[in-house]
Parts: sequence; structure tokens; C-alpha cells
Amino acid sequence: MARNSNIKVSSLDFDGIKNNLKDYLKSQNTFKDYNFEGSSLSILLDLLAYNTHYTGFYNNMVANEMFLDSAVKRGSIVSLAKQLGYQPGSSTCARSEIDIVLSSPSSSSIIPRGTKFTATLGGVSYQFVNLKTYTVESGADVTSSDTPHITGVVIYEGALMSQTFINDDSAPDQAFILPQRNVDKTTIEIRVQKSTADTEGYSDEWKEAVDITTIDGSSKTFRVSENPDGKYQIRFGDGVLGKKLDHGNVVTVEYMITTGPNANGIGASDSSSNRVFSSSSSAISEVRVVSFAQGGSFKEQMDSIRFNAPMFFASQNRAVTAADYKAILQKEFPSIASLNVYGGETSTPPQYGRVLIAVKPNTGTRITSNTRKEIESLVLNSKGVVAIDAKVIDPTYLYIKMKSIIEVDTDATVLSTDEVVTLIKNRLISYANEDLERFERGLRSSHISEIINGVDQGVLGNRTSVEMEYRLEPNIGTNSTYQISLSNAISHPHEGHMPVIRSSEFTYLDSASITRNGILEDDGYSSMVLKRKNASGLFEKDTDIGSVDYKNGIISLDRINFSGTGLFPEVRISIEPEQQDIISTGNVILILDERDGSTLDITAYSSPGGRFVGVSPEQTTTKTRTSITGDITPDVSGGLGGGGISSY
Repeated sequence: MARNSNIKVSSLDFDGIKNNLKDYLKSQNTFKDYNFEGSSLSILLDLLAYNTHYTGFYNNMVANEMFLDSAVKRGSIVSLAKQLGYQPGSSTCARSEIDIVLSSPSSSSIIPRGTKFTATLGGVSYQFVNLKTYTVESGADVTSSDTPHITGVVIYEGALMSQTFINDDSAPDQAFILPQRNVDKTTIEIRVQKSTADTEGYSDEWKEAVDITTIDGSSKTFRVSENPDGKYQIRFGDGVLGKKLDHGNVVTVEYMITTGPNANGIGASDSSSNRVFSSSSSAISEVRVVSFAQGGSFKEQMDSIRFNAPMFFASQNRAVTAADYKAILQKEFPSIASLNVYGGETSTPPQYGRVLIAVKPNTGTRITSNTRKEIESLVLNSKGVVAIDAKVIDPTYLYIKMKSIIEVDTDATVLSTDEVVTLIKNRLISYANEDLERFERGLRSSHISEIINGVDQGVLGNRTSVEMEYRLEPNIGTNSTYQISLSNAISHPHEGHMPVIRSSEFTYLDSASITRNGILEDDGYSSMVLKRKNASGLFEKDTDIGSVDYKNGIISLDRINFSGTGLFPEVRISIEPEQQDIISTGNVILILDERDGSTLDITAYSSPGGRFVGVSPEQTTTKTRTSITGDITPDVSGGLGGGGISSY
């Protein structure tokens, strides 16, 4: 008689299952003295345990695929996102705006849809096409080759494809599947004609269904979705939500396939002496870049779908809260690398009744004018709240510079001081790439010290200071006013303190329209001063040129006429912050420019056994900053210096 008829089911691993089966059989009178290890029954137990283990593993994996957080197959994640009303983003074409000079222009000249343009990046040739037909603008001078004849032409990277399908009513739940996976679904255009022999209806416009509240049984709409194979399928209405196709209707689908982000940046080097784009069309003489290629992206990744789908569901496809705006825009514009949305009342100066949308693209530092218009149109026309204006703004890039002196116990490490410096620089660059360069990602001085001290066991401590740099792109040749909002307080220990704001050297026109070399500095009393270089190479005061709000971190420049930017493509303004923790709010993004050799000024000195605590053996004096008076600046090449952080 069986002593125990129950099998333990608490274990799912192979050995646990086999031992539970043994224990169960041993509890039976028939097998109580049986040698399970030395008999052929052991093979049967292995098979049973393997089968049970395999079934348990399979059921566990199936259960994982039922939930968005644990699913690992893209098809499962896409299907679960659809249940939340979220359609994952497809690949998107890089887009560029160009102006065209025609070879033999006339008032009736056109650039037909599908005209091909080519450009090369990194030795690879890319094809672009226009998806609209463009005509010569009314009033354009067709006798001149100096000005473009057709302007504002938007071209898309990739190949224009076409597929034709015939509707078959006998096929259940018919879907028309596009054969490629790298489709930009935003470029899909559909035409439907009555039959192969009758073109009736071909010119009618069909639109993608985005809002079922605006659709009835006669609406000419279609739906695009990703199927489990990663391809895109097109479905039409059922006669209730969208017009139903008739048997034998011919469906023509045109769309772009793309290489995604590979072509981003094409056109950035375009100039009158070096045109980037060319065309095989004999009608086109010259192609001028208005905005370089931007916005290309691969299909939305699984982690992004997991993150965005619940946010989109919470927004209910309407833009009310900041989170709503972010969810909708990240879905519609996958080329956005980082996004911040905030009320205009918090900006400087306040903009009441307006939502500010700060956007950083995947490529470059600013989005194109076309993308800006698309975002504002989407929010204002279909998603936003009535009477609330939306404005897309560019990021304010605040460049971070670090100066650090490292004490290294060379008895505790096999690395030289130079090797330690290289490791520290690489670690700081990795930190900036991973944790900075996005909105609302601040820099904490304590974290910088931890990174430096954790590079190697031989690092005993560091003295690190942080400086901010703003790069002003001036309007050359015109008197202009500038307001720079840093979102960080500027150092101001007391009235009359020596300058904590100083620019790189540039050229400007003075009040007598004479070109001079100059710099900008603060005077320690809340004024910005324009200083000109004199015959001795020193900089002396020319005039007060604006003001500085140290507490709120705002620099104002009043009607200055820049004529050149000097050594750099912009005027670089160094600012000593009040705190060593640098915050990122509003439209401010912190950047560590690794291409600038002065960004990381790292030095290390040998301290065998830690005997030179906190000071290198070469240091004999400690320099402190003092207040100065007068209008002469003797030297601007040594930076601002200042305070910092120490960690030992």
C-alpha cells in the first residue's frame, strides 16, 4: 500500500524534479528498496524529469510573453503595445531641404515626384527623392542663374517603392503585406481603383485612420501596423469604421524604404564651391542645401516601446500634461533624442499661455524648420488644449569644463601618472555621453569625485573645479541684442569682485564704425563691459554693453555689432558658477566637448605612499583670488580659475 501518494511540485529544475520522482516512487511499497541509480529505471526518470523541466520552462516563457515588462520577442511586445493603442515607430527617412537652380527654367518648369538626388557621406553614396511635385515659384526670375528657381524642396533618403495588390473577398481578414522591413510608414500613399480594367477612383485620396471618432462607413481610410514578422501590413475598413473595399479592387501602395540614421548629417558641409547634392536630371543645374539631412532613424527599439506605450496610453492621445506632450511627440518623431516640455510661465522672461517644447535631435544640435513646423502643427491642430499656444524652441547648450589635480600613490598601482590621466579622461567622457547631453540631467560634483577616485586603487584624491562655457553664435554685421539664460547662478562673492565672466577674442564695430578686437567681461558690479585691444596687446574698457544677473544666471548684451568670431566659429564665454553642482532645467543641456582639448585639464602627480597629501611636491605657494579695480585686463589666456571641490 502506498505510504505517500503526493508528488512534490515545488522544484522546476531538472535535478529537483528527478529527486521528487524518486522520493515518490520510494514511498510506494513496490519500489521502496529499489536501487534507482543502478537500474534502467533511472533512464526513464531522466526522460520524465527532462519532459517536465522542458514543459515548465516553455510555460514560463509563454507566460513572460503575455506581459509588456517581461516579453523578449519583438512580435509579443508590438502586439501588447497595440492593446494600449500604441503603434511602434517605423524606420524614418533622413530629410533635407534644398533649393534648386534649373538648367533651362521657364514659368512652367516642374520637378516631378520621385526625382533622384545623390550625395556621399563617409565614402558611401546615398539616394534621396522628393515625394511632391514642385513648380517654379510665381515671380521667380527665370532669366537668372544666381537665385534658385524652386525653393523649399524636401527630399527623403531611400528608394521609392511601389506594390500592387488585388482585393479578394474570399480571403478572411485580408491584409496587404509590404515585403520590406525598413519601410518609413509615414511616407505610405495609397490609391484604389475599381479593377484592373477600370481606373475609376484612382485619383481619390486615402488617409491613415488615426481617430475613430472622425470615421464612418464611407471614410476612405486605411490602417498600417507591424505584423509578428516585423513587416508592415495594410488593412482597410469594414464598412462601419472606414470604407470597405469591393472584390477585385486594385490597391497601389507607394512608400519609401530607408537606411535610417546612416544619412543624417549629409549636406552640413555644403557651400557654393562644394555642392553636396547632385541630380541625374538634366533639368537641374545646381542643388543648394537649406538644411542638412536630419531625422533618419531605425525602427523603434523594444526598450523604447516598453517605455513609451504605457505613457501614450496614459495620455489618451491628447496633450494636456507635460508627460502627455512627451509621450505623443516621442511616438510621432523618433528622430528626437531628448525632449523637455514645460510651461512658459517658468521661462525667463515669462511667456504666459504658452507651452514650450525644447527638442534635441539625434543628429546635429537643432531641428530643421520643417520638423519644427510639423511638431507645432501636430500639437496645435489635433492634440493640444484650445487657447494654449505651443512653441518649439532650441536647446541652450552649456559646455562643461573641468580642471583637476590628481594625487596618485605610485606604490599602489602599476600605472604611470599619464596612464591614470588617460583613464580618468575616458571615464569622464563616458559619464558625459551616458548621463549628460539630455534635458534635466545635471552634473553633481560629488559624483565627479567618485568617478575620478574610483578609476584606480592608486588614486588617493583629487581637487577638481568646474567651469561653464556658453558658445554664442552672433549675428555678423548687425547691431543685435542677446539674452543668455544659464539656469545656474554665477559666482559673485562680493561687489567689485574680479571678473567671473570672460569671452574669447572677437572683432566688432565700435561707435565710429571702426573694426576692433575685443572681449566681454563682467565688472563685478552687475554690468557687462566691452573691452578693446590696445596697441600694447592689453584689453581696455570701451563701453558698458549690458548687464549680468548673478543670482539668476542671466547675461544680457545690448546692441553689439559683431564683425567676426576670432579663432572659433562662435564667441565662447567662460562663466564661473556659484556652485560646483551644475543643474539642467528648462531648455538647458550640459555637454562635455571631447573634441576641445581644453575641456578636460587633468594633471596627476606622484605621491609614493601618500606622503604628499593634498599638495604636489612642486607647489610652494597657494594662490588666492583677490578683488581688483581698473579697466585693464592684462591676460585672458589663462582661464578664470576659481574654487572647486576636493576629495581625499
